[in-house]
Amino acid sequence: MKKAIILAVLLTASVPFNSSLSQEVDSLMLSTSYIYQGDTASLVLSLVNQTIRVGGFSTRIFLADSTKARFIDVERGESISDFSIFMSPFSDGSLRITGMAITFPMVDTISPLPLGYHELAVIRIALDDTVAEGSHLPVAFDCSNEYGNAIVDSAGYIIIIPVVVDGEIVINRTADIYNDNQIPYNLSLGNNYPNPFNAGTSFEFVINEHGYVKFEIYDILGKKVACLFDSYTSAGTYTLRWNGFSDSGQPAASGVYLYMLSLDGKDAVKKMTLLK
Repeated sequence: MKKAIILAVLLTASVPFNSSLSQEVDSLMLSTSYIYQGDTASLVLSLVNQTIRVGGFSTRIFLADSTKARFIDVERGESISDFSIFMSPFSDGSLRITGMAITFPMVDTISPLPLGYHELAVIRIALDDTVAEGSHLPVAFDCSNEYGNAIVDSAGYIIIIPVVVDGEIVINRTADIYNDNQIPYNLSLGNNYPNPFNAGTSFEFVINEHGYVKFEIYDILGKKVACLFDSYTSAGTYTLRWNGFSDSGQPAASGVYLYMLSLDGKDAVKKMTLLK
């Protein structure tokens, strides 16, 4: 009976349920995809759960401009290799993705996700060839329905409405790829490691020309948390480390953060997750 409740909630997202309030520590996130004009974009749908072991999830996402892009495929993420996953496209161009830790027809088989970071799915999106270089196409979670985005515990008793972090598709400009001396990118920002992290995380970036460099960390609402670098510097490879504390000396809360590298007004931004 419990498994039937899970199925009903996730597939219809309309069953009345005693849900918890939105949790600041549970998040569904979409990545950003940087591509060249005419390429196919791949966005990662991921989950950070810190309150319950997750036995199922359901989310609905949409493209801000469905005349310029369309969903074409969803690939199961590595974290949910044992999950049953369903994809339901809608006529308005939105997409419902549902997954559950149930092996059919043995509906009593449950393998919930432990607390932590999980890659749920890779979403592939085709763009119209007329999309201009330099365009930013938002890919957002549909929050118009109370259960539009939800995670469910392994017993089917608890449903949580998580925080959602939207993604986007960025079409690279040809002019951004090479400068006059044919040096690729005047700045390059790598992925932080580890991610998610607890006690601390490291960043590596490359500067290909002398300039004024800033490296700052922001919370998901856009409030600056810390500045790790703020100076003129020469070309080279640099490594920084953040210990999870703000500039005021306060420990940062668990959640999603943005780290931004700036060189003379040109920015590169990526996401990271702090788990405690």
